[in-house]
Amino acid sequence: MKTGNKNILWISSIILASMLGASHAQSEQLKVSSDTAKQIVSDYKALRSYCSRTQEQARRDCFSKLSATTSDYKVAKFFLRKQETQTNTIANAQSNW
Repeated sequence: MKTGNKNILWISSIILASMLGASHAQSEQLKVSSDTAKQIVSDYKALRSYCSRTQEQARRDCFSKLSATTSDYKVAKFFLRKQETQTNTIANAQSNW
């Protein structure tokens, strides 16, 4: 292998290692947020299921509570979709190396 090719390979290895390190640090930081987002989605779905089984005033009260949590649910779902997209992008970049 020529010296120029070795240098390119060495530089590529350094770049890949730094990308992997950065993605690992980012994934560790997002884990707490991801766990929180998953819990919000899970709690919302459980409350929605519970509300559908209630009747009369209890049902109206329950759906009122559910409505109050809808914005948090939407943000959590968006966060999880965005994180999944980023994870897929990083995985695709790593597989191309």
